[in-house]
Amino acid sequence: MKYLPMILLLLIPISVFPQSMSSDCGCNAALAKDLITIVSTSNERVQYAFLNIIDEKLFLEAKSNASLFASIPIADVLVKASATYSDFETKRREYFQKQEINYTSTKEQSYQEVQVVSTAVQYQEWGKCMKNCFQSKPDHIFAWKEQEDKDSVTVKIHWVSPSSATGAAKLTSSLIGGSVTGAPSNKLFPINEKIEINGDKTVIITRVPGKTIKAVVSVPGRSDSIWSAWDDNTGSNNATLVLERPTTVYTKITPDTCRFSAWTDNNSEVDCNGGPCSPDGKWRATLRAVNITAPTGFILRNARFTHCYSKCYGFGCFITNNFDCPDGSGGKCYEGGWCGWSGIDQNNIINEVSATGVFRAWSYPIMQEYCAELWKVDNQTAKDERAFGLPSKGHSFIFEVPFGYSSATLKYKIEGQDGVINPGNQQSADGLLQLIFSTTSSGTKYYQYKIVN
Repeated sequence: MKYLPMILLLLIPISVFPQSMSSDCGCNAALAKDLITIVSTSNERVQYAFLNIIDEKLFLEAKSNASLFASIPIADVLVKASATYSDFETKRREYFQKQEINYTSTKEQSYQEVQVVSTAVQYQEWGKCMKNCFQSKPDHIFAWKEQEDKDSVTVKIHWVSPSSATGAAKLTSSLIGGSVTGAPSNKLFPINEKIEINGDKTVIITRVPGKTIKAVVSVPGRSDSIWSAWDDNTGSNNATLVLERPTTVYTKITPDTCRFSAWTDNNSEVDCNGGPCSPDGKWRATLRAVNITAPTGFILRNARFTHCYSKCYGFGCFITNNFDCPDGSGGKCYEGGWCGWSGIDQNNIINEVSATGVFRAWSYPIMQEYCAELWKVDNQTAKDERAFGLPSKGHSFIFEVPFGYSSATLKYKIEGQDGVINPGNQQSADGLLQLIFSTTSSGTKYYQYKIVN
C-alpha cells in the first residue's frame, strides 16, 4: 500500500456549499464502501475522514465481515477493538483527540475529504443507495457521481417531482474546477435546460488540472451538490517493511528407512492353549514387533508394513519364485505364501520420531518388512518484504506487522535520505520518524508514524 500527501484544499467555506442529499439519505456508508480500496492508498487525512464517516450501519457490516476494512488499518483495528457502535464512537473520538492527530472535521467535511481520490472509481454502492432513496424523498433533486478518473467525472441527476408538478422543471447550476461540453463557463447545462417529471440527466465534467470540482444543481426550491478532487502527487518517498518469521523446511530422504522383523515360530496347526492366538482363538500365534527410531534432526511419516516373506521348504522351493532371504538369515524366501495367516496388531508413530509395528502369525514361519518415510528437518528464518510509498514531511502513515512474525524492520527513503527503524521504537535514529499511535488486534500490531518536518 502507498500513502499520498494531501495537496488539494477547500477554497470556499463548507457552509457556502450545499450539503449533499447523500447525507440525508444515509448513503455516506455506501459511498465509503465504494472508496475502501481508494482510501487504502491515500494520505492519512483521507483515512481519518473515512474513519469519521463510518456510521452504525457500516460498523455492523464490518463486524460481520472481518476483512471489510483490512486495507485500512486504523479503521480495521478500531472496529475490531469495539464491542458496540457506542464503544467505537468513544475510541474514535479518543483517537482523533490525540495531540499528534487532532482531527476536528465535521461529518460533512469528512464526507468531502474522503473523496480525494488518486485512482479511477466506479460508485456502484453509492448509486444503488441514492436510487433507493428516491422513494422516501419526494420533491427533491438528487445528484451523485457514477464514476470518475483523472480526466473527468460522470454525474447522474434525478428529479423526484412533487405531485403538483405539471411539466418539466428548469435546471440551474454552478460549477467550479471543470467544464461541460455544450454548457456555458461555470455551468453544468446549456441555457434553458429542463428536466422532465421524475426524469434523469447525465453530465460529464472535464477536470481543470489541479482544481477541485464543486458543482450545484437546482430546480425551483431544491438543490443538491457534488464534490470531486484528484490527487496526482504520488511523491518519491518510500519504505520497505522487512518481516522475519520462523519456518521449518522438510526434505524427504530417499529411499525409505526399513527394518525386518524376527521370524515367527512354526505355529502350523498348533492348538492355542492360552494365547496369543489366531483371531478365531483356535491356533497358536507369535507376536513380533518392529521399531524404527528417527535420528536427531529427522522425523518419521507414513509408517507401514510393506512386504511379507515365507521360508522356502522342500518341494515348494521348486515351484515358487524364490530368492535369498533379504534379512540375511540364510536360506531361500518368497513373498506371500503363509503370510495369509497373519494380521496387523499395531502401527503408530509417536511424536514423529518413533514408529512401532506389531503383527501376529499362526502359520509356518514368516517375516515382515516395516518401513517409514524419513524427513530431514531444517529450522530456518523466512524473510518477507512489503514495499509501499510514503507521504511528504509533516504527514503520517500507518502500517501493520501481521501475527506470526518474530521481527520487523522498516527501511525508508525520505527526500533522498535513507533510514531504518524497528517498529515500536518511539523515534528513528535520524529523528525523521516519530511514533504517534500503536495498538494490537488479534495478534497483528499496528503502527502510525509521523514524518517530522
